[in-house]
Amino acid sequence: MVSKFKYLFLIFIFSDIYDKIQAMKKSIKKTILKKSKKTSNLKKKTGPKTGSEFAVILEDVNSTMKLVLEGNSILTDKVDILDSKFNVLDNKVDALGNEFGSFKEETRSNFETVFKYLSDIDDRLSCLEDEVSGIKKEMQKSSSEKGILKTKIEKIEKELNFLKRKLQESV
Repeated sequence: MVSKFKYLFLIFIFSDIYDKIQAMKKSIKKTILKKSKKTSNLKKKTGPKTGSEFAVILEDVNSTMKLVLEGNSILTDKVDILDSKFNVLDNKVDALGNEFGSFKEETRSNFETVFKYLSDIDDRLSCLEDEVSGIKKEMQKSSSEKGILKTKIEKIEKELNFLKRKLQESV
């Protein structure tokens, strides 16, 4: 990822530098054309070139070369500045990548802890559900036993009432 970003950034920078070089070329061509027009006018006016005319042309070429070299020097300085800035940016991206990696690991660890905690709660809940189910069964059993006892008590009461009547009748 960093290398793709690096290449895209360099392409962007070099396209800007390329545009500046093209502008400088146009400027140099205009200067050369102006000078060549002047020298062609001199040639028409004076005829064959003399040593001083060659000196003027050479001086013009020399000044044009100085402009090209200055432009090259400026571009080299700018590329060096951009390279240092890119290195700083690259270091920052690497630091963010490392920080993201540690964050990812910490998050994974936290999720594992939460999952373990929820698993423990789920186990306890299952145990409680089993206990409640057992209590319900016992309550149903005891309520059915209550019903049986109630009917037995009712029978006993009926028999007692019957016996009481018989006893009263006999007295």
